[in-house]
Amino acid sequence: MEIQPQLTYRRKSFQFKDFKKFDISKQCFEQQYCSIYKARLRVLKDYLLEKAKIKWAHNEIITLAELFERNKSDTCVIIGTLYKHQELKPSILYELSNELQLQIQPARINYASFKDILYLEDETLRIKLIGNHINIQDVVTGIVCAVCGHELENGEFLVIDWCLPGCCPKLSILDQPLETQGKILIISGLDLANNLQLLNINLLFEWITGMIGCEEVHKDIASIVCVIVAGI
Repeated sequence: MEIQPQLTYRRKSFQFKDFKKFDISKQCFEQQYCSIYKARLRVLKDYLLEKAKIKWAHNEIITLAELFERNKSDTCVIIGTLYKHQELKPSILYELSNELQLQIQPARINYASFKDILYLEDETLRIKLIGNHINIQDVVTGIVCAVCGHELENGEFLVIDWCLPGCCPKLSILDQPLETQGKILIISGLDLANNLQLLNINLLFEWITGMIGCEEVHKDIASIVCVIVAGI
């Protein structure tokens, strides 16, 4: 039987350029994910507005700033990002106190409780949500939604109904595929500090270097030009 010679694939290469896009010019520890929530609200707001107009055509859609200037008994619609206040959620302060043996914190397997409080916030303000139409256990922080209801005398917002934006329309698919200079491999969860079984690491190394797999795998692996370890 004639043995076919194995093909050799040369790994692609590229010249790295630092566009300074992710450089941190100013350190701020007060609002860690503020920019992410604002960007998400900005993208989903238009889609949510259309759904809210169809669902609550007879109610006015206003901002939180306009809410405090209206009659509290008037039903209206406000749009924002949900924030779920959880007392059981891990905190770096608790971790430091545990490390310094100031106070031992009990281990938890569930961070949710019936004491959780739900807020709706936009770019400037925040308001507490109450009512039986929202199951706090079913939502998490960061969800963009619209709520219909009215403000109470104590400053809380009584929700009588709510609406989610759903999935955004997909971007148009180009007729011709984009030309790429190579692929970037992002790996995480290696757990090198606690993982004593190196078989999976060795298999990953052999896969990246093209030591295992068929010709199609070798061809695909040769297009990897950069490996990013996003957490060990």
